[in-house]
Amino acid sequence: MKNWITSDCHFGHSNIIKYCNRPFKNVKENDDTILNNINSLVSNPNDHLYILGDFCFGDPYHYIQKINCKNLHFVIGSHDKKMWRCKQYFIEFKDKIITTLNNHIFVMTHCCHLTWEKSHWGSIHLYGHSHGRLGRVDDPEVPENKYRTAINLILSRAKSMDVGVDTNNFKPYSIEEIIELMSKKEGFIIKNKIEEKKDENEEREIDSAR
Repeated sequence: MKNWITSDCHFGHSNIIKYCNRPFKNVKENDDTILNNINSLVSNPNDHLYILGDFCFGDPYHYIQKINCKNLHFVIGSHDKKMWRCKQYFIEFKDKIITTLNNHIFVMTHCCHLTWEKSHWGSIHLYGHSHGRLGRVDDPEVPENKYRTAINLILSRAKSMDVGVDTNNFKPYSIEEIIELMSKKEGFIIKNKIEEKKDENEEREIDSAR
């Protein structure tokens, strides 16, 4: 059994080809490519697939039924108003998913966060929404300024990443791939287990004194 994660499929959204410069002739080619990639990789019946929003335009069930994996988890995105009618097909259907996979804590949202739960203890933040543009030094839509420089610095260090299809040749990432990529980033770990225990003890002392 493996865990997989993706975001921003935008099934049925013809303009996404233009907006994100996707290499497809039409929306059918976009949809077929992404669906085929999901089904070829997420092939074990026990696999789990996490989708971090912006799933489709149109009827969600039309696309859900084409995904072979039935262990689906969903984070609500910007264009998912119709997804509520299909929430019964997902193990989780939330604004945010916090879970432990392969002995790592993952915080999954649709949009990127600069800080997140347990980030200073090494948790990994996964997001979509940005279509691979956030932190790109060659993006002409983002002017060069001190704020962009600061964001690039943060993203280069932070244990976070955009898992949208536009960042991975329209394929889902495996959790193993993500852990390997994040192992190369130093993160912002400022506490160790001893300090964490001290904080817990201090919090208990404060509570007992009330």
